[in-house]
Amino acid sequence: MYIQVAVARKLADSQDVLTYHVPESLQSQIRYGSMVHVPMGRGNQVVQGYVVDILSNAPETLSDSSYKDVLAVLESETLLNAELVELALWMSRYYLCPCYYVLEYMLPKFARTKKQELAVWNGDSDLTAAQLLFLEPDAQALAETIRAAGELSLERLYKQHASAAQLLPQLVDAGLVHIAAGVTQQGSSKTETVYESCITPEQLEETKVKLGRAVKQWEILRYLTYEGPTNGKTLRSY
Repeated sequence: MYIQVAVARKLADSQDVLTYHVPESLQSQIRYGSMVHVPMGRGNQVVQGYVVDILSNAPETLSDSSYKDVLAVLESETLLNAELVELALWMSRYYLCPCYYVLEYMLPKFARTKKQELAVWNGDSDLTAAQLLFLEPDAQALAETIRAAGELSLERLYKQHASAAQLLPQLVDAGLVHIAAGVTQQGSSKTETVYESCITPEQLEETKVKLGRAVKQWEILRYLTYEGPTNGKTLRSY
C-alpha cells in the first residue's frame, strides 16, 4: 500500500503532498485524514502529515524501493473524511496554499493538537537484565536511552537513532517498552468567566426594591435572568 501525505512543510510551488510506502503492520490503521509521522529530506527529519490519498500500487514514475516508509500512524480515527480531504486538495490548488494547513483549519479547535506517540519504559524487574542481554547491541543502546528518560516521543527517538523504527518492535516484544499515545494542545489556553442569574423572573421586582439605587446592577441582573449565562465582554458592552 502507498499513500499520499500532506506534510507540515512548505515545498516548491506551495505543494506539500508526498508519496510514502505503508508497512504491512500499519496498513489496517490508515484512513483518509489520518495523521502520520513520515521521514522527509536527506536527513529523514520526522514530520507530521495527513493522509490525502490511498494507493494500491506505487506511481509508475518511480520504482517501489524509491519510496520511504511511514513511521507511525498517530490517529487512525479522525474527524476528516474523503470528501473533506478532496475539498482541501482543491482549495490548496486554487489558493496556492499548503494542503496540510487547510486540513488543520477544517478541524475544530479542540482537535487541532500536536499528536505524538511515546515509547514508555515498563520498569525494571528481575528479568530486565536478562532480556537486555538477548537484544542486539543497537537495540540495547536504544533501550537504555528510553530507560534513562522513562518515556520519549517516537519523533525524538527517530531523530536520535536512525534505526529506531526497526528496533522498537524488539523492545516491545521483550516487554521492556510499550507505546502510548500523547497529545500537546496547540496554542495557549484561555479562561473565560461566565455570569448567570440566580433568581427567577418572578423575583425581579422584589430584588429591584432590595437593590435600591443600584440601577445598573438591577439592569444587568434582569438581562441575565431573561437572556441566560453571558460572558463578561458582553455584559460590559450592555
